Amino acid sequence: MKTKPGTDIPEDLARALKRSHSLLAAWEILRPSCRREYVEYVSEAVKSETRRRRIEIVLRRTAEYAARHPEKTGAARRPSAGLKTAPSRLKRPKNPMPGFIRAALKKNGLMDAYRCRPHYQQNDTIG
Repeated sequence: MKTKPGTDIPEDLARALKRSHSLLAAWEILRPSCRREYVEYVSEAVKSETRRRRIEIVLRRTAEYAARHPEKTGAARRPSAGLKTAPSRLKRPKNPMPGFIRAALKKNGLMDAYRCRPHYQQNDTIG
């Protein structure tokens, strides 16, 4: 494995990342500079015990980063069954169009023009 700029990832770190699909996905969303620093942090260790401990720290921090940024992993975009989706970002609630306005638009042939308006203007039933 290599980081984006081409720095070789130590084999023991690569094996630890490949053991878990979620950790590997979390590693992929890290900024290249973070990956490079983690690789250097692990590579600088001389003793095997220090290296193993540093790998555990890198894996923990990578998992914590992914937990803090679910929008980068796509978890925020996949709503689970039974969970409510995010509320609308409209400043005011979207109200249904009153029937008399709908009838007037249809009568004058303006319903298609209304539907062509941007979504943020479709909440404006008058004007």
